[in-house]
Amino acid sequence: MTGAFELRHLSPSYFPERYPQFNCFTEQSISGLTIVMMLEYLSIRLDIEKAAGKAIHLNLEITDRGERYEIEVKHCVMNFRSVQDRCSDCTTVSMTHHQFGRLALLAPDCNPEMLECKVSGNADEVHQFIALFEQFPFWFNIIEA
Repeated sequence: MTGAFELRHLSPSYFPERYPQFNCFTEQSISGLTIVMMLEYLSIRLDIEKAAGKAIHLNLEITDRGERYEIEVKHCVMNFRSVQDRCSDCTTVSMTHHQFGRLALLAPDCNPEMLECKVSGNADEVHQFIALFEQFPFWFNIIEA
């Protein structure tokens, strides 16, 4: 849908004064995504300079949907997989689908307390995980005008 908007009106990045608050990713729009889609989105946003030398292993429990994931950041790559049982040696983050959507939107400018999620284990590891992501502008020029 944003592609059609851009073709009709050019990118909002060309006219920031005309579209000052244009943002495609909102809590409402991201709520329609699955957890896997949000994890893929976060893996794209992983800042390799911040992730260099880090080894983070977390359990993610989505309490309102009964989903569990194991997330690992190692060698500047974020991998995840759906699991039945959580890793007993890892820090566990429990949150709702909506809370995880907020994390995907706000990282790295949020923390577990702000998201109101439950952390079992090393809370510092969760803070480190959230800090690994970068924000980049959604709009960028594809067509030169």
